[in-house]
Amino acid sequence: MARWQADHGDLVRFRLANRTFHLFSHPELAQAALIEHPETIVKVYDPEKPIGLAIVLGQGLITSQGALWRQQRGLMQPMFRRSRIATMAPQMTDAAEQMLQRWAEIDSEQAVDVAAEMMRLTLEVISQTMFSTTAQQQIANVSPAFGATLRYVFKSAQSPLLLPRWIPTAENRAFNDAVALLDQWVYQLIAERRGGLGVHKDLLERLITARDQQGNSMSDQQLRDEVLTIFTAGHETTANALSWCWHLLSQHSQFYAPLQAELDQVLAGRTPTAADLSRLPYCRAVLQEAMRLYPPAPVILRCLNSDLILRGYRLEAGTFVFVNLYTIHRHPDFWPEPDRFDPDRFINPAAKPAHPLAYMPFGAGPRARVSGNNLL
Repeated sequence: MARWQADHGDLVRFRLANRTFHLFSHPELAQAALIEHPETIVKVYDPEKPIGLAIVLGQGLITSQGALWRQQRGLMQPMFRRSRIATMAPQMTDAAEQMLQRWAEIDSEQAVDVAAEMMRLTLEVISQTMFSTTAQQQIANVSPAFGATLRYVFKSAQSPLLLPRWIPTAENRAFNDAVALLDQWVYQLIAERRGGLGVHKDLLERLITARDQQGNSMSDQQLRDEVLTIFTAGHETTANALSWCWHLLSQHSQFYAPLQAELDQVLAGRTPTAADLSRLPYCRAVLQEAMRLYPPAPVILRCLNSDLILRGYRLEAGTFVFVNLYTIHRHPDFWPEPDRFDPDRFINPAAKPAHPLAYMPFGAGPRARVSGNNLL
């Protein structure tokens, strides 16, 4: 897709079998898709023929739209306010320290799969902070199941010619087994919690006890969709961002020294707290630059429900839009030497890109705004 942008420009149309896609690789096109035309360029969800993340997540917060999305967002938003997140910092640092203790016991000659370790870490963090449980006993099975389902989702988006999931190919069996394992885990969590309400005051309890205007509560299916959505969005993307961050630092050692110096000066060896975040600007810049080069969710999928003219081109109803964060974050009109890792871009105010959507690792539009913070 980066090569297509270089060869053909910021708006490229292509076909995959019977589907037509438009690749958006400019901040202005992203603004049109995510902000300016919300009634024309919409989320893709067909319960009869789900595609993308909806294959796994159903109608969770990421994939739902309209009245259901507004209702579910209203229920979840308080859990993601900055003040609430700050109270969860000790659980996050405890999980990180347990990981470091485990690493200390590993033989120095033994290889460590850092990406797998980040998945394990973030799954434990989201389990404790959102659902007041631990995933340690299930991690060996649950984390690979998440990975298997997401790999299938990405492949289905790239190849619309995949055989139907009911055909027992090896790939389909692996995907169906992974979904079944995740369902069993989540439904068991829901059942256990229904029998012990009033204790945890976490996101799951908030969802279970919620009632609409008619007094109806969520079905187990809707609860399942929301729980899997939060697990997926809360651990897989974060783990990927951290893994790329460590990789980039290992390849660009000149940026490791100032990062370590800032941590030594501010923390002096102690465990960080939420109050330290504002005192660690270089640490933030390193993570921001890693997410610029490797955004955790590199594309955003939308569909046109009516014709639309953009940049003099007609985009037909029924076609799809890929808002490509990967190419937008590397657009040479907004980022000098765009493929180079340089955290100083986010330290120097003069280096700020001219368009606000030239950098949007969490997307843009109403779904990316939670009390002014890009937390969900």
